[in-house]
Amino acid sequence: MKIQAGSRLRGLRIVALLAALLPGWSAAQAPAFECGYAVESGMDARGFADAYLSARNERDELALRSFLAKNIVYRDATAGQTMEGIEAVLGYMQQQVRTHPDLRWNTTDVICENASRLVIRWLSWRTVEGRKFEAEGVSILNLVGGRIVTHTDFYQNSR
Repeated sequence: MKIQAGSRLRGLRIVALLAALLPGWSAAQAPAFECGYAVESGMDARGFADAYLSARNERDELALRSFLAKNIVYRDATAGQTMEGIEAVLGYMQQQVRTHPDLRWNTTDVICENASRLVIRWLSWRTVEGRKFEAEGVSILNLVGGRIVTHTDFYQNSR
């Protein structure tokens, strides 16, 4: 697969973003990836990201099941949690919204895309003890057949 020149720059931008978002995070932890081509999902990368986050925002389990592989591994790197399997991941997502009923995500950028990987930058909002909080983050989604097999989140909460 040929890498477009701008794709290398986007890959470097994600490493810089992760380093800025997560003090102590080093480029040595950066996943190796190539960027440049649309995901195999029947929609463009931005459409995939927006539809996935919309399914999370709508708490639409049926739609989420269409995005997630049965053997998905979901890693919340910031919280230090890993869930394996679609039922565990859906349970984790349900727990997030039980804890924060107004939790919402919005895609801000597609940093990297190819047939097997999508890296998106997002903002999320929620209320904690009457105060509004915002988080900025990056999700690295590895795909097989248009379904997410690994989902890794890196984010920083505002205070």
